[in-house]
Amino acid sequence: MAETTAAGIVVNHPNRRILNPTQPASRGEVAALIHQVLVYQGKISPLPANAAAANYIVGR
Repeated sequence: MAETTAAGIVVNHPNRRILNPTQPASRGEVAALIHQVLVYQGKISPLPANAAAANYIVGR
């Protein structure tokens, strides 16, 4: 988990400071995770810094 957090892959809503790794992930959380993996791989552009959703990327 530490490596994915450092890479900016982990997304947590509504509070990025409290992770619940044993709780089932929602469809939206999985979509956000896939998005961040694609950003990490350089396949798509990251969210703009002023996008509201960018506030939930852990480690940012």
